[in-house]
Parts: sequence; C-alpha cells; structure tokens
Amino acid sequence: FVYVHSEVGARLDVIQAKADGQESWSMKGLGRNTALAAIAVLCLCGPWAVADDTPDAKGKWTSVSDKLVNSSKVGDFAGVPSDKQKTTGVAVDRATGAVFVVLNGSGEVWRSSDVGKNYERIDGGKLRGRCETGWSLNVDPNDGRRMACFLIYGNGGLTLDGGKTWKAYGGTVDFAAVDWSAADPQVMLGNAHDGGGKAMLSSDGGKTWKLVATGTESRNGSGIGLGVIDAQTLLLHRKDKSGIERSTDGGQTWEQVSALNPAGRVAVVFKEAVYWAGPDGILVSKDKGKTWEIQGTAVEALQGPFFGKDENQMMVVGPKGFSKTNDRAKTWKIVAPLAGLESELDPDNPIFKNNKLRISWFDNFAWDPVHNAIYHSRMLEATRRYLVVE
Repeated sequence: FVYVHSEVGARLDVIQAKADGQESWSMKGLGRNTALAAIAVLCLCGPWAVADDTPDAKGKWTSVSDKLVNSSKVGDFAGVPSDKQKTTGVAVDRATGAVFVVLNGSGEVWRSSDVGKNYERIDGGKLRGRCETGWSLNVDPNDGRRMACFLIYGNGGLTLDGGKTWKAYGGTVDFAAVDWSAADPQVMLGNAHDGGGKAMLSSDGGKTWKLVATGTESRNGSGIGLGVIDAQTLLLHRKDKSGIERSTDGGQTWEQVSALNPAGRVAVVFKEAVYWAGPDGILVSKDKGKTWEIQGTAVEALQGPFFGKDENQMMVVGPKGFSKTNDRAKTWKIVAPLAGLESELDPDNPIFKNNKLRISWFDNFAWDPVHNAIYHSRMLEATRRYLVVE
C-alpha cells in the first residue's frame, strides 16, 4: 500500500494503491490534474511508503503508528481483526536514530528515519507473526543494519544489510541473544515460547534449536536473562536471585561466575565489554563474562541498557522511569516517568496488578539517542514516542 498526505489549497484525501496488481488504483475526491500530480509524488516515494502527520510534541507520549496500522489489510490473525492488532515490537538503530516497528500478526517490519513521521517497509514479505516481549527485535548495537527478529506464531528472520535481504527461520523463541561478533551470526540463545522454563540454542542461524538449560522463569518483567559473547561463550540468568552462569562450550556445561543478579533479558555486548541491566545498577564484564561488577552509581534498571553515541551514554528503564547517563553511570537523571506512560496508555490495565516491577512481559522499549526519543510498544497497542526535554 502507498499512502500520501498533502495539502493543495485544502487537505487532500488519502490516496491508496494496492501493491502487486491485486487491486486497481483508488483515488478519493481528486481531480484529474491533482491525481496525476499525486501519482508523480507516489513514484518518488516508492512502493512501500506510509506518511504520518504526527506532531512533534515534546514531553508527552504520542502515537506514531496509527497511519501505519491503518495501511495494513492482513485480515484476521488468531481471531483478531487487522484494525485491532496494531503493533507488537519496537527497536532503534542507535547510530542513525531509525526506528523499527512490527505490525502484529502480519509480521511486517517498517522503518522510520524521521521519528515516526514516514515509514518504509523492509521485510520484503519474508516474515510473519508477532513480537511478544522486549528484545524480540534484537539490533546489533555496533551496526544497526544488522537485526534479528524473533516472531512467534509464524517465522522470524535475520537481516545483515538493513532489510535488503533476509534469512528466515521458524518462530521457536520469544526473544534471543545473538552472536553479533560474527560476520554472519549463527549462534543464538533464546527463551522457548511457552516452553516451561527452557533456554534454547541455535548454531545454524535459527534454523534448528536444542535445549541447553532448564529451570528458567520468564514472566512478570523479570527472570530469565541471556547472553552470547561468541560462538562458544554464553551467559545465563535462570531466575531471580540465581546469579550469572557462564558456558564456554556452547551450552554443554554451565558454571556460576557471579552472585550479582541482572534483570534485563539480554546482555549487551558493546565495544569489547558486556553490559547487563540490574536492580542495583549496570552490571559490566570486561573479560568475556568471567567476572562482573556494578558500574558507577546505583540505578534500578529492568530493561536496557540502550547506548547512545558511545559507551558513556546509556538509557535504562526502571520502576521510577527512564534514566539516562552521559558519564558511564557515574550519575543518572530521570528524563521521563514510567508512571506517565502507564497513565497515558491505560490506567486500569490489569497487567500491572500485583506486578511490583511495573513493567510487564509484553512491554518493548527503545531509545533513539540522535533525536533523544524514547519508544514504547506493547502487543496489540500503538507504538508511542516520547521526545525528551532536557
């Protein structure tokens, strides 16, 4: 579909086109000359462009996916009509600020390079399903063109060139850590979807998976955490208060290496160090996971860290909100309240009841350090953006 919004004296209606010759052009309320001019604009926009006239509101949560959702005509998915499915996952390329949004059910992956105003589809029709939790979209923090999508009830895929090409794989895991040290990543360590506490390993780029650990917990915003440092070196946090385990033989054996407890689902390997969000602060290892320490001052971090221009600049998500550091965790500043996000979304949402962490299994977060924009997505809800004011 192609949607273009414009103003020629008065606001024009939406112009819609169905791709691949499935339907003829449909133009509403346009004169011949205006229509021809609009077609010329469409040719420049390309076949997968969606424009959104979202205002640049700062200091508040604003939906950036409404036009995108309305452009999708994928039909029912698991009994949910397409206009009710909305989005299901969000991630950011930290170097460019481009944001990636997944449509629920269809598995369509869309990219915006202007904080959610305009989108282009990049999955090439290769993916289907939905993201269910944070890190379902795993972007290489060192190269935003490399991204792994873990979609359930369908199939995910890996792209190494910004969506130009994809290697598809089955929807076996909810999320996974990826061996971004490899030019062509083959090793992925994931959480089995509805698998009853199982960590699964793939050594062939997601084609097949094998069980490497049991006794994990994965709900209510905490629990299982996973990491891949290289093809043989893996990290595991099974559940709350279980510490950090490490394997150097591809998951055959595990050794506990630290009593510190992370809360983030994925350990982030960035510029030769490993970082893990934790309830007491950012856990860091500089020797491939052998030893760990808390970096800087305390901050309660449940998701992240999301890096900015370098390792000094980070954003994390915790019960008190979104905290940012510009000095490698020496000091932290809350730049957006989590409470405001909950109220803006749904103050009566039952997923927060009895959840002391105030972040649910279904919450996805991302940070664009270029435009200082925070994103949130929860399955079946809109993707929302918060432009930080500092």
